[in-house]
Amino acid sequence: MKVLLAGHYPPPHGGVSVHVAALAAGLRRAGIPCRVLNLERTAPQSDEYLRFRSLPVLGYQLLKHTLGGWILHTHISGHGRRGWLMALLCGGAALRGAGSVLSVHSGLTPEYLGRRGRFGRKLVRVACRLFDRVVCVSDAIREALVRLGADPARLEVQYAFLGADRSQPAAVPHEVRAWMSGHRPIVAATMGRQPEYGLDLLIRVIAELRATFPGLGCIAMGSCVDAAARQLVCAHGLENAVLLAGDVSHRVCLQVIANADAFLRPTLADGDSLSVREALELGVPVLASDAGRRPPGTITFRTGDLHDLRAKLLALLATPPRAAGERRRANRPRGSGDGMAQWLDRYRRIRDRGEKTPKPCIRHARD
Repeated sequence: MKVLLAGHYPPPHGGVSVHVAALAAGLRRAGIPCRVLNLERTAPQSDEYLRFRSLPVLGYQLLKHTLGGWILHTHISGHGRRGWLMALLCGGAALRGAGSVLSVHSGLTPEYLGRRGRFGRKLVRVACRLFDRVVCVSDAIREALVRLGADPARLEVQYAFLGADRSQPAAVPHEVRAWMSGHRPIVAATMGRQPEYGLDLLIRVIAELRATFPGLGCIAMGSCVDAAARQLVCAHGLENAVLLAGDVSHRVCLQVIANADAFLRPTLADGDSLSVREALELGVPVLASDAGRRPPGTITFRTGDLHDLRAKLLALLATPPRAAGERRRANRPRGSGDGMAQWLDRYRRIRDRGEKTPKPCIRHARD
């Protein structure tokens, strides 16, 4: 068995790219040949993945591997047409191959699918029909696909979390360590540029709590670092309290979260967040908006409600350290690291054709 993963790969680090990198690492640890085809056309040169600069090259790489006996596992963010067109291309290339599976990510996917017109609905249905299995990272995505007419027998749900990788702890950059040593308590967050990540809400709540916790620090990691973000921090006078660390490696991100007093997820729209599950497994208290599905142990606040967020974060940070440690042990998820085993089993079943269902003609995907 050998697997080709087609999807985004770090950098930058995000939910889908981190998941693809973790899958690749898990497959290699299991002794299974694995290659990654980075679907980001502008990806830099790297020995960690294959890249393409034109659609003919992409098509060639897909056919070369699928006809060569590689199981194709495609990953898309399902909240845009580009992702579904890429699924259509990858699924078509895998029709005569060793087997194929599509993973549909993004908490914005259900809303996006609910707004599709006739062409959009047909595009999604046809793309799903081309794969042996379609794995949704949340129940909401599966339900949205069923409403669009996707075959329920083809759909499965498995959360993207594979377990926090502590095998090789990374060294946190000196400047980040120095900044963290000068602040306590520390709130960690992962942020993107998109407004739904709630950076404005994060900055406002940190500004309000500085009077109660003079040494409070917040470190935001991810692609949120731009001129607008820095201007927002400066506008609230938080230059010394908020560190915009940028796109750090996944292992550095986990190390920072593990040494924080709380992990905050203030998103305005969300799915089953990978970083929330990672923080919980690391034993860090998590405060997240109720915009998405949250695993047991998560403290939630009303989405976009600064007053509720402030009250919940204040109570969390005011918890005595000993009681906080006891709560961490109590809230740590059980059996959350078996995601890789599920994927290995799924790949084997696809390889053995035990679950393979006939792929109908595209013309049968009626509106």
